[in-house]
Amino acid sequence: MKLNLKKSSTEWLFTTTNETGAKVQLEASPKFGGKGKFLRPMENLLASLASCASIDVLIILQKQKIEVEDYHVEIEAERNEEVPGNFKAIQLVFRANPTFEHQKFERAVELAITKYCSVALSLDKDIDLTYSVKFN
Repeated sequence: MKLNLKKSSTEWLFTTTNETGAKVQLEASPKFGGKGKFLRPMENLLASLASCASIDVLIILQKQKIEVEDYHVEIEAERNEEVPGNFKAIQLVFRANPTFEHQKFERAVELAITKYCSVALSLDKDIDLTYSVKFN
């Protein structure tokens, strides 16, 4: 896996491009000069965690011939106040309106977070990563 990060002509804005040409833009917090138009790196990490887990959840359910509609993940995180400001705690709430057995959705989430999501498994073990499932 190779990525290329380039500073934009706009101060504190960075564009990262992967090998296929897909791009994501990230910026510094407003405290350092960011304009609040793009995700900051720590927000992007949370989005990556939720996306990775969601892909795994949906793949697990798809293998069971289950389609999920009205799906989303709420993400909350707490950071240490001192530098480097790493995450202390992350909570994910997986929400869906399943027309199938709730236990299947709960099990898919559990497997995603504890066994399959490479982002979750790459996080520091000192982060209090919790998750729950709610039904709409």
